[in-house]
Amino acid sequence: MSDIQVLELGVGRFGLVNVPRAVYKYFDDADHAHNFFTRGVLRIGTLHDFRRIETHVDARGDAEEGHFEYGHESESPELITLENAPPPIRQLIQQTGIPIASNGGVLSARGEHSDCYLFCISASAHAAAVDYGSQCVRIDDVPNFFAALTRHMYAVCQLLTEPHGFAAPCIYRERKRVSSSIADFQELPMAFIKPPTRASDEEVRAVWHPDGHPIKPFVTECGELTPFLSRPAV
Repeated sequence: MSDIQVLELGVGRFGLVNVPRAVYKYFDDADHAHNFFTRGVLRIGTLHDFRRIETHVDARGDAEEGHFEYGHESESPELITLENAPPPIRQLIQQTGIPIASNGGVLSARGEHSDCYLFCISASAHAAAVDYGSQCVRIDDVPNFFAALTRHMYAVCQLLTEPHGFAAPCIYRERKRVSSSIADFQELPMAFIKPPTRASDEEVRAVWHPDGHPIKPFVTECGELTPFLSRPAV
């Protein structure tokens, strides 16, 4: 059973799905960790920015962030319309303007999550330290931390007109799915899918949907976050 908490912020809302009450942020640089802990200085990234692996260390860059390969092999004749099509195939129908009469053929589509703001942390006090840095700051009160950060992004950064987003653990699986019936399709949150080889990171990520595009990463200072932080020994 999922543990879901919705934070009503007055100017928007933020959801927490199966997120531990305490999580961990890792840094390579001791000064960055200190500034986060003492002043609430942090970097908000974007989904598409993490595709640019040349700007990140290998552990953080992921050229396939937000992509998902979808294949459909009909076992019996079925009509695929805008109403029942999975999102990647729905895009094909929107382009042609006509439904797809599938009769045993194979359909392939590549889905892509639109760019969004990201803040990545870990549920583990140890798993991510090797690749993400030995400097650790613990977020002791996840609900109040993300409530304060979302309000900050709205009031100070002015990035969100109606702030909404949510945090959840990443899903470690291959970025491809093949189904034999439209009825069997289950939409997956593409922004949260990571390769199985990274499962030991136990990554939790927060996602905020912007008002428009393009967007880019930014660094901001939010002193309201500091009461919810501590420096554990790693």
